[in-house]
Amino acid sequence: MFEMLHNANRTINQEQLPIIKEVLNDKIGCNSPLYVKLLVDQVLLWKSYTTNMTVGKSIEDCVEKLFERIENAHGKILVKHALAYITASKNGLSESELEDLISLDEHVLNDIYQYHLPPIRRIPPLLWTRIRNDISSYLTEREADGITVVTWYGFKS
Repeated sequence: MFEMLHNANRTINQEQLPIIKEVLNDKIGCNSPLYVKLLVDQVLLWKSYTTNMTVGKSIEDCVEKLFERIENAHGKILVKHALAYITASKNGLSESELEDLISLDEHVLNDIYQYHLPPIRRIPPLLWTRIRNDISSYLTEREADGITVVTWYGFKS
């Protein structure tokens, strides 16, 4: 973990170090590579002056914190629905398929366009691009049925 922080040109201060050591040494916690990756991503958001330093104690906690952060940045409904479509897909979704699905989702469109009505009710492609950039290390592209699809990293159909 500390090597990953070093590679990102980040360090943690003396107040932050015990928090990291506690969760890494906790026998109840999880020391799997996925947990360490999620933990590092949380720690990379800390600043030297960060006072509310909490980390997930399990993979589920860390994923929940990741999704909360992404939802706060990009909108809860859009993120939940977009990630649900990827999760529910058998082999992954192409970028255009995902944009089409989100654009057909009335809940998402009503949330996005709550203050004005555009001539064409379709999500702007930049919305998905921003979400994808924020979770890019957890997604992967691969070939399925002759097209490039996006799916969760490590997913096997």
